[in-house]
Amino acid sequence: MKTYIVKPITTSTIVNTNPALGKLNDPVIDATVSVILPAAAPVILRPAPLPSATVTLPPRQPLPTPVIDPTKAKLKLGLDVHLEFIMAVAQRDHASPLAPRKFTP
Repeated sequence: MKTYIVKPITTSTIVNTNPALGKLNDPVIDATVSVILPAAAPVILRPAPLPSATVTLPPRQPLPTPVIDPTKAKLKLGLDVHLEFIMAVAQRDHASPLAPRKFTP
């Protein structure tokens, strides 16, 4: 069986600094949390909401539109992404697609 190590993206503003909240006091958990998150000022989880009358958004910018030059050849790629590998197929202009290739991360 393959073991995957997940690297979550967390910041100190969203991590609970009190492991005993809803759990039994465990010295291993307390030691782990104190190493990962040293004691700091109290963390504010959510900022106070602003009144809706004072919030003004900037005007929206239009999305860029693609421009295809008809004088240049096109390259089309097909990707099938899996955890263990990636299958890729390329097609140049209007030719037949090339043989699929398998890549590992």
